[in-house]
Amino acid sequence: MKFPMNKILLILVILVVIVIVGVWVSMKNVPEESSLPETGGETEEEQLTDYPDNLLEGIIFDIDSSSFVIEADVSKIEGMEGEEKMEKTIEVSEDTEIIIYNLLTQETESISLGDLEFGDNVVVVTEESTHSDILTREKFTATKVSKMISPSQSSQ
Repeated sequence: MKFPMNKILLILVILVVIVIVGVWVSMKNVPEESSLPETGGETEEEQLTDYPDNLLEGIIFDIDSSSFVIEADVSKIEGMEGEEKMEKTIEVSEDTEIIIYNLLTQETESISLGDLEFGDNVVVVTEESTHSDILTREKFTATKVSKMISPSQSSQ
């Protein structure tokens, strides 16, 4: 029995959202409990819906020796609600940390830019603000790139 294309797309979208939340949580350094700031009246739900100011996620569709281009999902960035995708160039330096992140085991492994491929799902931490610069900036500088892999990809 074949799944209709819209069910497959829905499953993929749900998987990407789960991946992004997982990566964001794993990348975030949590200070000691005593140094946590007070929430200022925000509910827990409001805190969880804040999208990081220096994060882009998307699918690689072009790559060269020092950068790659992603079709970035910008719908979660403040002020971009209703927008779907934007093409953004990600510049990589020798200081950029590049890893594989396994969604099932939550294990990471260091890799190089050469290990990234067309079609890879990536989450990029940038030096620049994605909130204030998303419309005016075509290139962003990566400090960390996480290639997200599902359990079925981890055996490859």
